[in-house]
Amino acid sequence: MTLSLTTSFGLPKYPTLSKIVKNILIISHGNSDVERGFSINEHIITENRTLLSLSSINGLRSTWDAIKFYGAGSPHRVPIKIDMIRAVQKSKSVYNQEQLSLKSLADREKEQSEKHEHTNEEMKKLIDRENQLLSKQKGLHDKQKKAQLLVGESRQRLDNALKKADIINAQAANALIGAGDEQGKLISDELFKITDELSKIQ
Repeated sequence: MTLSLTTSFGLPKYPTLSKIVKNILIISHGNSDVERGFSINEHIITENRTLLSLSSINGLRSTWDAIKFYGAGSPHRVPIKIDMIRAVQKSKSVYNQEQLSLKSLADREKEQSEKHEHTNEEMKKLIDRENQLLSKQKGLHDKQKKAQLLVGESRQRLDNALKKADIINAQAANALIGAGDEQGKLISDELFKITDELSKIQ
């Protein structure tokens, strides 16, 4: 036989081949066990039991298999032992503990969901506030440009008035320059506050 051939040192001549053959031989030639499992599950999960939890399904399936193994398919043939009695006595407390765990999990999920919603609301408020500040910042920049333009034109007017020795126009131009500088200072202060608040938000 090919698998029994050895080398001059007494080692298997085809060690890998023997492993492959053994692995092939353990492969099932059919899927009857799988189909039988599906059939049992169909009997367990009926139309009026579609809301069973995974643990309940596993428990029912384990009970089914135990009856088949220990009682040859008949429940009354299953031997009643002390371990089974103790397990039944503990079943209520185990069930209650599982319910508490599920409730605790649901409470944690609810708390996380509420935190997530609160975070989303806070984020929305921050975004709205940021948009308001950006809009206000843009408006102030426009006003600042106009104030700078006013000051520039007033300085030119002042220079022309001084050249012509026009005191009235010089005084008017000087007043406009003062008003423009004051407005520019107020705008700069407001822009500084907005920039500072935006940096905190971002």
